[in-house]
Amino acid sequence: MSLPDLEPWIAHMLLIVTSLLAVIAYSCAGYWQGCALLNRPQASKALVLSLAALGAVSQAILLSQGMLTPEGWLLDFVSLSSLMAIVLVSLVVVSSLTRPLENLLVIILPVAILTLALEWLLPQHGSAKHYHPGVLIHILASMLAYALLALAGIQALLLARQDWQLKHHHPSGIVKSLPPLQTMEKLLFELVWGGMVLLTLGLLTGFIFVENLFAQHLVHKTLLSLLAWVLFAILLWGHHRLGWRSRTAVRWTLGGFILLMLGFFGSKWVLEFVLGSA
Repeated sequence: MSLPDLEPWIAHMLLIVTSLLAVIAYSCAGYWQGCALLNRPQASKALVLSLAALGAVSQAILLSQGMLTPEGWLLDFVSLSSLMAIVLVSLVVVSSLTRPLENLLVIILPVAILTLALEWLLPQHGSAKHYHPGVLIHILASMLAYALLALAGIQALLLARQDWQLKHHHPSGIVKSLPPLQTMEKLLFELVWGGMVLLTLGLLTGFIFVENLFAQHLVHKTLLSLLAWVLFAILLWGHHRLGWRSRTAVRWTLGGFILLMLGFFGSKWVLEFVLGSA
């Protein structure tokens, strides 16, 4: 039985409980991972990842009630922001099983809590509709690409901080808790490579399945995504051919990440909350 089938007040209470569960799980996981960064008493990695996963599942249940409707999929700014947060948390949890990426949760989990707040504070915009399977593949590939490249952007910020402190010979507790610089750089390029593969798939499926990809409401997103793809491609070429590392990698990664976020979320925000269109 779905929540809409229940009495309205029961459904509303269940949504509130689900939201609180997600916030509490995210907050506890973020707090304990922050303690790990500051070398303070902390919970186990398994508990932190389990709490983060619980938060993501709870948020996904909450999101499904608004995004999946009998009329189709509602893909407005708030829903896509929440979906992005769920994908980010899930990717970090799964990746942390084999890679030292759990420190990214300190930045990602507050963002996930913010998207939960947006679901309650901001009204829904646009209307739900049914999408061609090819368009859904385009959306899924794009969201995964944005998530991986967002993780790369956060990794680049941590790498920049670590590199600066090491060069000035006074590493703080946070930097001391991070993996070695070479490991951080390797993780950064792994994220960029994965994001590039998915971004390429997202762009290709967009050109194939999305009608008029350069229409007025899509042209900014398309052009900025293509420009971001070029920046990431140059970064990977420079790393492979010219040995680009450290600060150069950070600058190119952050540049591509900013273009992607402006192209997707920036255009969504302007269309829905500034221009008031669907």
